[in-house]
Formats: sequence, structure tokens, C-alpha cells
Amino acid sequence: MTKNASPKGTESATADDATSSSARASDPVSAEAPDLSSSGEFVAMSRRLALSAKRVIGFLPAIARTPNQDLTILEALARGLTAFVPGDVGLVHGWRASETSASIATNWVQDPENPRVIHLSVTGVADRVSAAPALRLVLGDSLPKLSRVLVDLSEYAVPGSLPGAIDLMDGVVVLVPARRARWQRVADLVRSVPVAMQLGAIVID
Repeated sequence: MTKNASPKGTESATADDATSSSARASDPVSAEAPDLSSSGEFVAMSRRLALSAKRVIGFLPAIARTPNQDLTILEALARGLTAFVPGDVGLVHGWRASETSASIATNWVQDPENPRVIHLSVTGVADRVSAAPALRLVLGDSLPKLSRVLVDLSEYAVPGSLPGAIDLMDGVVVLVPARRARWQRVADLVRSVPVAMQLGAIVID
């Protein structure tokens, strides 16, 4: 687990928490939550996701992140999920731009550590505008073969805003970089997520 991709804990994904008297809106999110870097804690978090019964879960960063920066977290959660669901678990990476007019395609790759985790990457996408329709096609093709799908939403919208692809999700987890994300920004993002989709937040380093 690399330092810049290790989860530090979970925070309640409510706007009230983000604007409580103990944390001013302009304050950075602290990193004082319990350490979740151990495999056991990842399994516990994966169990919570499984119990939510949400089949397609998007992971939305509160601030700008480089493509696939949080992939280590999603990989660990996907591997943990296989202990609680009967079928395979898909992990959709960020889409890859194509300068050609190639047709949209999905690459399937088994995870080297857990063959029940399937890495999915979307190719043939021209830009962010066409990425959401491409993801719809990929999910339509993949869902019948998978029990759960985790989706990296970092490239589908301007950081801190909801992507159009949110409509394709059953649940959303907000990724909150410690010491860099501000409580007000987190609160605004959480408020924008439909209540039925809110699955909490993970504070990451």
C-alpha cells in the first residue's frame, strides 16, 4: 500500500458532520480516523459494501486526483468483496482517450491476486462527454456476468462535482484526501449525492 493511496478511516457522509462546531467549514479534513490499512479492515469495509446490496458502486474524489491514483484502495475493496458475494467483482478503471474513431470496447483482465476480481477498462472514448455513454454500454454488457461492480469516477467530472455517470450508480462512496480537502467542499459534494446513493466516505492519505 503506497502512502498516497492508503485509507485512514471513514467519516459519516452527512453535511451536518462536515459543518459541525468541532470542524469549521474552512478547516482541512483531519487524518485522525482509525487506520484502515490492514487487510482485515479492508475486509470489514468490503462487508459493509456487500450488505448495502448496491450492485454498482462509484468512488468519487472530493478534490482532483490523478487517474487511477486511488486504484490500490479499490483493488483491496474488490478483493474483499469476493468473500461476501457469490459471483465475480468488476473494477472499472478510468476511461482511456482515443484519438481515433475506434469503437468503444471493454478490456477484461483477471486480478493477479484474486481471479474473481475482473479489471475492466473502457477504450475508444474521445472525451469526458462521451465517457458516460460508453460506461453505460460497458455496464450493460458486464453486469449480467458480475455480482458487484466498483467504478472509479475520478475522470468523469470536474473534481468536486457530480458526473453525469452518477445516474448509472446504485451507490456512491466519497474519497476524502486528508489535510487537503476542506470540510465545506466535502459537505457540498455530499449534499449533491442523492440520499439513496450515499454509502459514506473514506478519508485517504
